[in-house]
Amino acid sequence: MAESANKFASAPCQLVVPKEHKILPPAGIGPAKAAELAAAFELGKRLSRGVAERPLLDSAAAIYAIFGAEFQARDRESLKVVLLDTKLRLLRMDDVALGSLNECVAHPREIFRPAIVHSAYALVLIHNHPSGDPSPSSADHRLTRQLVESAKLLQIVLLDHIIIGLPDGGRNPYFSFREAGAL
Repeated sequence: MAESANKFASAPCQLVVPKEHKILPPAGIGPAKAAELAAAFELGKRLSRGVAERPLLDSAAAIYAIFGAEFQARDRESLKVVLLDTKLRLLRMDDVALGSLNECVAHPREIFRPAIVHSAYALVLIHNHPSGDPSPSSADHRLTRQLVESAKLLQIVLLDHIIIGLPDGGRNPYFSFREAGAL
C-alpha cells in the first residue's frame, strides 16, 4: 500500500466500500493484502479520471479515513510515517517497522529518516494495535516524547502520532496524541 500511495500520491486516497458490498478475497489472499489490492485498484481508477489533487491530511480523522482500514486489517503491529508538504498534503507514506502481535520497536532516527530524505515539512506517525484497543501504552508515550524532542532539533513538524484500533463498543477507533494534547 505504501508503494501504491507513493506512486499515486497525486490522487485522493479515500476508499469507501459500503458494508453490503463486502468483497471476499480468493483463497490464499489474506485481509491485509485484499485491502491493499482494493486500494490500489481504486487509486488506479481515480488516476485514470485525471484527478490530481493530493489529500489534505490536517487532522487525525482525515488520516484515519484514508489509512484506517489498511492498519485495521493487519495482524501485527506496523509503524509507518506519512510525509506532508507545507500545506499538509500527502507527499508519500513509508514503512518504518513491522513488529509482533503486541509491539513494534523503532528509533527516532528511522522514523525521521524518510522525512529528511524526501524533504518533508511535516510527518505523522501511524501504527496499529492488533488487539483493537487504540489506547497508548507506556512505550507509545515514551516514543512520542522522544519524537517531540527530535522534531524540535530537526525542525520537522511532528503533526501527530496516531494509534489505530477498532471501534469496539462505540469507542473511537483511533487515538491521537495531538487531540489528547500530548503534542
